[in-house]
Amino acid sequence: MNGAYDLKALSELALSLKRDHPDEDNASVLLEPNIAYDDLIQVMDAIRSTETAEGASPTPTRVALYTNIAVGDAP
Repeated sequence: MNGAYDLKALSELALSLKRDHPDEDNASVLLEPNIAYDDLIQVMDAIRSTETAEGASPTPTRVALYTNIAVGDAP
């Protein structure tokens, strides 16, 4: 998206994966050398939790996704 990461799509994907694997809390983020630190933090935030308006209440609620995030260098 215009040079920016689609963090909303990433959160939606993480939410879909969490629905398929509700007991999983671990995620790994592999970082390439040219990725900005702020981008890393935004990606970690996108997979850590998201807001959803599921259920009877139309008010969005925060849902924990992958709270144990390991960061490493991409191969």
